[in-house]
Amino acid sequence: MNPFLGAWLVLDLLAVVALLHVIRAGASHKQQAGVVLGLQVAAVAAAGASMVASEPNAASWFTWITIVLVNLAFAVAGFTVGMRLMSMFGVVVTVAAVVLILLHSFASIAVAAVAAVFCVAGALLPRRARERPVVLSNI
Repeated sequence: MNPFLGAWLVLDLLAVVALLHVIRAGASHKQQAGVVLGLQVAAVAAAGASMVASEPNAASWFTWITIVLVNLAFAVAGFTVGMRLMSMFGVVVTVAAVVLILLHSFASIAVAAVAAVFCVAGALLPRRARERPVVLSNI
């Protein structure tokens, strides 16, 4: 198995946590939860196609489809319940990674990894930091 594909499959498992955050957000986000789940299932299907593809070129394109779908799943979760700006940066950097792979650049996988960090952070970090109350007892 391609190590990059394996890394994004692990991220796809982590996206289940993001899906649970969207589901926990309430019934008003049911459609977004369906989109996140659909993107995750499509990513697993593309990864499976990449593993069974006999043509190396097709396998690499299925790997890139997996990368994009996992990043988009995190971005949708981030737009719904997480940090929207971080998710937007993740989508922009994902598009940059796809442009780099179309230009046959070896830097594309590093850029895709940076995009994944933005997308994961956008999905799993809360929208705002919760302030902890200062306890002034026993002073």
